[in-house]
Amino acid sequence: MTSSIIKLLDDNSINMIAAGEVIDRPSSVVKELVENSLDAGAKRVEIEIESGGIGKIRVIDDGWGMSEQDVRMAVLRHATSKLNNAGELFSVTSMGFRGEALPSIASVSKFSLISRQAANSLGTRLEIIGGQLLDVTECGADIGTVIVVKDLFFNTPARLKFMKTAASESSHIHEALVKLSLSRPDVTFRLTNNGRTTMQTPGSGRLSDTLAALYGPETFSQLFSIDYCENEIKIGGFAARPSVRKRNRQWQSFTINRRVIGSRLLNRAVDTAYQSLLPSGSHPLVILQITMPSQWVDVNVHPQKSEVKFQDEKSVFRAVHAALKQTLFAPENPVKLSASFDHTLYRPSCQTVYVQESLPVRLEIAEHLYGQNINHQDYAPGNDQQNYSISIHTMIPDQPPKNFHGVDQAILEHPLSHNISKNINEKSLLQLKEPPIFLQAIAQFKQCYILAADGEYLYIVDQHAAHERILFDSLSRQQRSDAFQTLLIPLLLELDPFEVQVAEAHESDLAVLGFVFDWISPSTVRLSELPTRIPPQEAAVLFREILSTVLTYKLPDMESLRKAWIDTAACHMAVRAGQSLNQQQMQGLLDDLLKTERPYACPHGRPTLIRFSDQDMARLFKRI
Repeated sequence: MTSSIIKLLDDNSINMIAAGEVIDRPSSVVKELVENSLDAGAKRVEIEIESGGIGKIRVIDDGWGMSEQDVRMAVLRHATSKLNNAGELFSVTSMGFRGEALPSIASVSKFSLISRQAANSLGTRLEIIGGQLLDVTECGADIGTVIVVKDLFFNTPARLKFMKTAASESSHIHEALVKLSLSRPDVTFRLTNNGRTTMQTPGSGRLSDTLAALYGPETFSQLFSIDYCENEIKIGGFAARPSVRKRNRQWQSFTINRRVIGSRLLNRAVDTAYQSLLPSGSHPLVILQITMPSQWVDVNVHPQKSEVKFQDEKSVFRAVHAALKQTLFAPENPVKLSASFDHTLYRPSCQTVYVQESLPVRLEIAEHLYGQNINHQDYAPGNDQQNYSISIHTMIPDQPPKNFHGVDQAILEHPLSHNISKNINEKSLLQLKEPPIFLQAIAQFKQCYILAADGEYLYIVDQHAAHERILFDSLSRQQRSDAFQTLLIPLLLELDPFEVQVAEAHESDLAVLGFVFDWISPSTVRLSELPTRIPPQEAAVLFREILSTVLTYKLPDMESLRKAWIDTAACHMAVRAGQSLNQQQMQGLLDDLLKTERPYACPHGRPTLIRFSDQDMARLFKRI
């Protein structure tokens, strides 16, 4: 009896299955088509999208174009321009002129292609719907290629059902094009989303010009250029000062031999190089352009070729780590700190810092990384390896690098802090069944904590966490009717590519929150109204913070956006550690805290206050 279980699929079904491996969303289509344009020698690539790319994607390039024979071959399975035999798989240097992905794209869309070579007076037009070839004709055309993809996944409703919103899909396309433009600064890229230009690069051939166009001159002024070579691994690009920190890795871009790739190995190398320079959960802006022999890297381990495998991972890791370390800690660098960098992340103060390594070296590193003039005290030549205190009188980050040990950190690391957690029931400190009726402010400790008492217990209150809770509850009660304040002088903000996408997608939602703005260029907004109670000088950083929050957490609805905004505003507007409070301010903060619904914790869940009873104190002093 013969078996009929195993069947040979038809070509159209095979193409649709292949599409599932390579084409998982509109951004995949854009990436494949643009990479084809780049391999065709294009110096200008224009991308137009509608409805997040699901409705329409149009890619226009000025590359070499194709003959009629190439046009017909390009939409056949396993057609390619980059290989002659299987032996060349491990030395691929191009992305593939045409072919490979085109039949997969054409099988799940309404697909049309027009192309013309310089040697021909007429071009060729091809149309495919759902994998079925309709027509191939001659037509008038410019030199280059135009590909239009409409109604993506129209014949695969299961795939279409898993697509995100148009705004989300547009954001993925934008991210893919940013990385491609960084890999090819010699090419002009322009993205038009629903008729509005949202991204454009100059194509001058200089990465610095592309970065300035994408991220703005202010951000670019805070980047260090990279130039490093080890064995046959050459690394170029830019790395940001620690003051430029982001919530996710979308601002990191890696290319290997001009191919955009993702790599956990490179992510770890970046994290290690910036270790102790950034607070936990933050990521630096880094653009790395790596060149190495093609046989040292396998680009065929992933269907979309977004992940690669290195022949010698240790050597690559070591080279990237060394390149970043050399750049970050170089005594001189041509990229200086902008005079207009984000002051809201740094607050004027005087803070004592203790260093244990060679003092002149540490002073030099601190000045280089944070652009500060640091005055040292009690320093005598010849005693470099002892502990000395230095006072930084300019701008100190809210969270200093971990390699600088501040006074507060030294106290927290004292053995006593570990004994507290061992000898005192944590619930008695953090989870109070009933809030105190009244707290009397006693003193401020280290400009961070308020010591208070209610007659029976001693309390230590975190001033930032407590003020966060107060502001969060207040902003949550705020009514829509008084949500706006009009700025006398509108604020102009230059947004980076990812902020542009969020601002465009959520413009109406942000207006409901109180942020009213209009566009004056593809990447510049004019902010004319703000939510009430927001100081105008805080508007820029708060606006950017909410955009970053939306981008990081992909907030699904207006209520989630509103909660995120309130949380962001409360955190940013609250008094900070290091801010001195007088007796009246401390008492007012304690009074307001006890009026909130949840005075025990800030909106992030951190405790606002800790309570000590006389028995707790007795345990600490070994009386019982």
